[in-house]
Amino acid sequence: MPLEEWLLISDATQVEKVLNALSSRAKLRILRILYEKGGATAKEIAEELGVKIPTVLEHLQELVAAGVVTVDEVARGGRRTKVYRVRARRVVIEVDLASYTERERAILEELLKRYLNLRHYGYRVRAYPSIREVKRLLGVDEDTAKLLVSHIRSRVEQIADTLVEELLEMDIEELNVAKIVELLRVDHSLAAMVATRMIERGIATAERGRIRIVKKG
Repeated sequence: MPLEEWLLISDATQVEKVLNALSSRAKLRILRILYEKGGATAKEIAEELGVKIPTVLEHLQELVAAGVVTVDEVARGGRRTKVYRVRARRVVIEVDLASYTERERAILEELLKRYLNLRHYGYRVRAYPSIREVKRLLGVDEDTAKLLVSHIRSRVEQIADTLVEELLEMDIEELNVAKIVELLRVDHSLAAMVATRMIERGIATAERGRIRIVKKG
């Protein structure tokens, strides 16, 4: 297969994969071998680098997924063998910042939803969870956990408003912060925010620690 002169990568997910691939020294060494040889098998690459074939295969799979390497089955010695090749001499990366921003926001919103849903499994969610807590509960890496914690803090009033609507559906006339903690399965800080938002929105009144829901109509 002839080597393409250049390859344009513009899809946000694909750009991320390419950048991750090019930031790995091991993958760059593999790309150099493939470029110089015009193609090679995983075994040939492993022998030249002095590493195990499974390690090489893992790197090759990521390079193929990134779109910078292709793989073909060719006949060698009477059997089919996978040969890997560099796809193009040049890779042009086109970054759409708006697309990246929207994609990250969508990911964080989905993670936020997962975090809040932990309430249905007996976990009491918090207004200001720690990075360590988020990593453990959602199984994400530290960078993602940091972004999510920041996202939660920036959205805490909206989160409280969502919980207010959930509370109103329970058709309760009077309660206090402790009762909100129990009903919504949230920590005291988030329960207090829910109570505050209800009062600010004219949904409830407060007197001596008691919160009374204002019935409309």
